[in-house]
Amino acid sequence: MRPRLVAEWLYLDWASRAPQPLPNNFGHAECITLHDNPNFRGFVEFLRTELDRVGGARRSVPRLLFSRCDARTLLFRSRLCDLSSPEDLSTAQAE
Repeated sequence: MRPRLVAEWLYLDWASRAPQPLPNNFGHAECITLHDNPNFRGFVEFLRTELDRVGGARRSVPRLLFSRCDARTLLFRSRLCDLSSPEDLSTAQAE
């Protein structure tokens, strides 16, 4: 559950800060819309509540996972934003 919370919370945070209006690129706009809506916010809140309920004694573990996932997600996002063609995407995935 912890890695899932970290990933989903990062996407929620990222999408909720997206500039308005949404980008013209359908894929980017769809990803933002998918991760910034009341249902998704509720899902992330559910995961947070569950982690607080079952993981209170080991609070350092989620913090460590969050830090690692945050760094990897930012790296992935920066590489993805720099891509200009499908060929670039396949090269980035192979790295």
